Amino acid sequence: MLTSSAIHPILENAELRTQVSQFMPSLYHELDRSVQPMQQTCRNCKKCCDFASSGLNLFVTNLELAYFVINVPAVPKIITGRCPYLDENQGCTVREFRPIGCRTYFCAPPKEYSEQTLYENTLSRIKQFIENHRLAYSYTEWLKGLSEAPR
Repeated sequence: MLTSSAIHPILENAELRTQVSQFMPSLYHELDRSVQPMQQTCRNCKKCCDFASSGLNLFVTNLELAYFVINVPAVPKIITGRCPYLDENQGCTVREFRPIGCRTYFCAPPKEYSEQTLYENTLSRIKQFIENHRLAYSYTEWLKGLSEAPR
């Protein structure tokens, strides 16, 4: 569960914000390179962004959410069960800053793809960053985190 005490220290400390702003793009870049071979399986159907109809639950860490809030200051109106950054024509409007779950999920992945392994490996690096900086760790559902995040 996300708590203010888990995200505020990141947002309020300029040095920590800088470190997060350096760490997360690097982590995301490595993750994107790892899933690059799977991109051909994505049909850009946008079903995964409609959580209510797809049955998916997207969760984020406080570090992912803090990085997102640093870079995307405004949250559009949250429509229950749907990512507020989904545009029916453009797709994801915040692709550069999207969370791990958005980067690792594919509706029709190849047999050799292990979303869970890739997700857990990336998550362990986030946990290590949080531990190294003596921060509290929290994990919450994406839409709930967006609605509760300080702006």
